[in-house]
Amino acid sequence: MSTQGAALQTPSGGAAARKRQRTSSDNDNAQSSQTKKQKSAPTPHSTLRFEDGNIVLIAQNTYFRVHKGILMHHSEVMKDMFQIPQPAYSAADLIEGCPIVHMSDTASDIELFLLALYDGGSKYFDSTKPLDFQVVAAMLRMGQKYSVESLIKGGTDRLKAFFPASLEDYDTRFNDGTDWFVDHWYSGSASHGPPENISIYMGLEDAIKVIPLLQHFELKECLPAAFYFLSQIPEDELIEAVEGGRLSFENLKCCTDGRSYLREAYVHGMEAVLSQKRSAKSGGSVDLNISVKTFASIAALVLWITMTPTAKMFGLI
Repeated sequence: MSTQGAALQTPSGGAAARKRQRTSSDNDNAQSSQTKKQKSAPTPHSTLRFEDGNIVLIAQNTYFRVHKGILMHHSEVMKDMFQIPQPAYSAADLIEGCPIVHMSDTASDIELFLLALYDGGSKYFDSTKPLDFQVVAAMLRMGQKYSVESLIKGGTDRLKAFFPASLEDYDTRFNDGTDWFVDHWYSGSASHGPPENISIYMGLEDAIKVIPLLQHFELKECLPAAFYFLSQIPEDELIEAVEGGRLSFENLKCCTDGRSYLREAYVHGMEAVLSQKRSAKSGGSVDLNISVKTFASIAALVLWITMTPTAKMFGLI
């Protein structure tokens, strides 16, 4: 109902026939409302905006003008969604003449998702081109959410390439002085940059995030190495991760139990080395194979063979 012809009651009970004068405050409010509307309008992605695109995906404050056919070809979820009959679109439901789909994902996740679909031979599927762990995690997350098998395979292949599935593979890759974690590439005297043939740029703290991924996608062969890396993280950080919901209590228990075995392995390894030194002083023979064996090898051996009853629930033993 319009207020233009309505009478305004005055304190004395009379009617005020005049319209209320527009104040500077009203002008400011109108201008503020218009500014907010302009700010909320989504902006196009710099590259994923095709002139012949026929669908617009909006994520956060970014829109992507892409092709419905490509989405349906790669994603069963998208295919099912677009096959549902839609009512007639109004002008408010269109951008650049294309229907709008509001996505619940972040703009960066949608960008990765679309780049992977549009460029099948891209860096996402070439394991010789390393990716940050966060990107690999997004590949798996988006691949599962939208049923894109190529994304899932690309992500799991990289994880399997990074985490050794056997003790022999572990010895070959990690006992040659190579450091595979970003944290140590440019610190101290070991400023050597990334090693060759690495599939993922991963920090040691990423072990907290990667274990649930390995478990979810049933990459059981990767879990022993991942738990070993997790055991290198300070205990207070692990507890903080549990309190923050980033690490389950079961995984914490598995890690702490495994850490106890590692401590025992270190002790036995030291005893073996000292025994060899005592034998050498007494004129006995020295088994160099024992003396030069690194604690990492011993720890990994124990981890693969005797990693706690808790590990059974994860299929480790």
